[in-house]
Amino acid sequence: MIYEGDDDLGRLERLLEVQAPLDWSRVGQETWGTVITEVRGRGLLSPIQAARDPKWRDEVERMFHDIRQSVWWQGDDRYHPSASETPVSRLQTYLERGEFVSP
Repeated sequence: MIYEGDDDLGRLERLLEVQAPLDWSRVGQETWGTVITEVRGRGLLSPIQAARDPKWRDEVERMFHDIRQSVWWQGDDRYHPSASETPVSRLQTYLERGEFVSP
């Protein structure tokens, strides 16, 4: 259902997004204050804007993305396909062929 829903919305790439590590310094604290501050700062509060501007949803998603990606984490949250299709070991080769593997 999640796959179909994201497919219907044209957002399948979000299923491959790498989630940033949890910012343990914020655990147990409310985060809605951060969300409200960001919403106000980006001017996303207007329901009229939401109804009229098709880019509003994209802006809201970008805002939540920015909130989720902690400043201290310099990682890349995008999906990157494997660099090579070459098996990394003989075991992988055997398993991919469906062959029996014994010690």
